[in-house]
Amino acid sequence: MNPTEQATSPPPGTMDAEAEKGWIREAHAQLSDLVGLRYHVLYHLFPGWAHHNLGQAHRRLMAHFGAHSPYAVANHSNYFVVVWDLLKSASKIRRKDSAIDAWRAEHQG
Repeated sequence: MNPTEQATSPPPGTMDAEAEKGWIREAHAQLSDLVGLRYHVLYHLFPGWAHHNLGQAHRRLMAHFGAHSPYAVANHSNYFVVVWDLLKSASKIRRKDSAIDAWRAEHQG
Protein backbone atom coordinates (compact mmCIF):
# COMPACT_ATOMS: atom_id res chain seq x y z
CA MET A 1 0.00 0.00 0.00
CA ASN A 2 1.47 3.37 -0.96
CA PRO A 3 1.45 6.42 1.41
CA THR A 4 -1.49 8.03 -0.41
CA GLU A 5 -3.67 4.95 0.06
CA GLN A 6 -2.69 4.82 3.73
CA ALA A 7 -3.71 8.45 4.20
CA THR A 8 -7.05 8.16 2.44
CA SER A 9 -8.17 4.58 3.07
CA PRO A 10 -9.66 3.56 6.41
CA PRO A 11 -8.39 0.34 7.96
CA PRO A 12 -10.43 -2.68 6.77
CA GLY A 13 -13.36 -3.64 8.97
CA THR A 14 -13.22 -0.52 11.16
CA MET A 15 -16.29 1.36 9.95
CA ASP A 16 -20.01 0.85 10.32
CA ALA A 17 -22.25 1.33 7.26
CA GLU A 18 -23.05 5.01 7.99
CA ALA A 19 -19.41 5.91 8.53
CA GLU A 20 -18.52 4.12 5.32
CA LYS A 21 -21.08 6.20 3.39
CA GLY A 22 -19.57 9.36 4.88
CA TRP A 23 -16.09 8.25 3.89
CA ILE A 24 -17.26 7.55 0.34
CA ARG A 25 -18.93 10.99 0.12
CA GLU A 26 -15.75 12.65 1.37
CA ALA A 27 -13.59 10.68 -1.07
CA HIS A 28 -15.91 11.76 -3.90
CA ALA A 29 -15.71 15.38 -2.76
CA GLN A 30 -11.91 15.21 -2.73
CA LEU A 31 -11.86 13.63 -6.18
CA SER A 32 -14.24 16.29 -7.49
CA ASP A 33 -11.99 18.92 -5.98
CA LEU A 34 -9.00 17.45 -7.80
CA VAL A 35 -10.67 17.78 -11.18
CA GLY A 36 -12.02 21.25 -10.37
CA LEU A 37 -15.74 20.42 -10.17
CA ARG A 38 -16.54 21.06 -6.53
CA TYR A 39 -16.97 24.85 -6.75
CA HIS A 40 -16.97 25.24 -10.52
CA VAL A 41 -20.05 27.47 -10.78
CA LEU A 42 -19.05 29.48 -7.73
CA TYR A 43 -15.71 30.16 -9.38
CA HIS A 44 -17.53 31.55 -12.43
CA LEU A 45 -19.68 33.77 -10.21
CA PHE A 46 -16.58 35.15 -8.49
CA PRO A 47 -13.58 34.53 -10.79
CA GLY A 48 -11.29 36.79 -8.81
CA TRP A 49 -11.51 34.70 -5.66
CA ALA A 50 -8.73 32.25 -4.92
CA HIS A 51 -9.75 28.59 -5.22
CA HIS A 52 -8.77 27.83 -1.63
CA ASN A 53 -11.37 30.39 -0.42
CA LEU A 54 -14.31 28.95 -2.37
CA GLY A 55 -15.26 26.37 0.27
CA GLN A 56 -15.67 29.07 2.90
CA ALA A 57 -17.55 31.28 0.40
CA HIS A 58 -19.91 28.39 -0.37
CA ARG A 59 -20.64 27.78 3.30
CA ARG A 60 -21.31 31.50 3.88
CA LEU A 61 -23.65 31.73 0.89
CA MET A 62 -25.56 28.65 2.05
CA ALA A 63 -25.88 30.10 5.57
CA HIS A 64 -26.96 33.50 4.27
CA PHE A 65 -29.48 32.45 1.62
CA GLY A 66 -30.79 29.24 3.19
CA ALA A 67 -31.60 25.76 1.95
CA HIS A 68 -34.44 26.79 -0.37
CA SER A 69 -32.64 29.58 -2.22
CA PRO A 70 -31.89 29.27 -5.95
CA TYR A 71 -28.19 29.01 -5.03
CA ALA A 72 -28.81 26.08 -2.69
CA VAL A 73 -31.21 24.31 -5.05
CA ALA A 74 -28.70 24.59 -7.90
CA ASN A 75 -25.96 22.92 -5.84
CA HIS A 76 -25.50 19.17 -6.04
CA SER A 77 -23.14 17.02 -4.05
CA ASN A 78 -22.63 14.44 -6.77
CA TYR A 79 -21.75 15.24 -10.37
CA PHE A 80 -22.69 11.78 -11.63
CA VAL A 81 -26.20 11.96 -10.14
CA VAL A 82 -26.74 15.29 -11.93
CA VAL A 83 -25.61 13.85 -15.26
CA TRP A 84 -27.81 10.77 -14.74
CA ASP A 85 -30.84 12.97 -13.94
CA LEU A 86 -30.19 15.08 -17.05
CA LEU A 87 -29.97 11.98 -19.23
CA LYS A 88 -33.18 10.55 -17.74
CA SER A 89 -35.10 13.77 -18.29
CA ALA A 90 -33.71 14.17 -21.82
CA SER A 91 -34.83 10.64 -22.70
CA LYS A 92 -38.42 11.61 -21.84
CA ILE A 93 -38.53 14.48 -24.36
CA ARG A 94 -40.66 13.68 -27.37
CA ARG A 95 -38.92 14.17 -30.70
CA LYS A 96 -41.38 16.87 -31.81
CA ASP A 97 -40.57 18.85 -28.62
CA SER A 98 -36.81 18.55 -29.00
CA ALA A 99 -34.92 21.83 -28.65
CA ILE A 100 -32.15 20.33 -30.79
CA ASP A 101 -34.53 19.67 -33.68
CA ALA A 102 -35.96 23.20 -33.35
CA TRP A 103 -32.45 24.67 -33.42
CA ARG A 104 -31.47 22.57 -36.46
CA ALA A 105 -34.62 23.64 -38.34
CA GLU A 106 -33.88 27.28 -37.60
CA HIS A 107 -30.17 27.21 -38.47
CA GLN A 108 -29.90 24.65 -41.25
CA GLY A 109 -32.73 25.40 -43.48
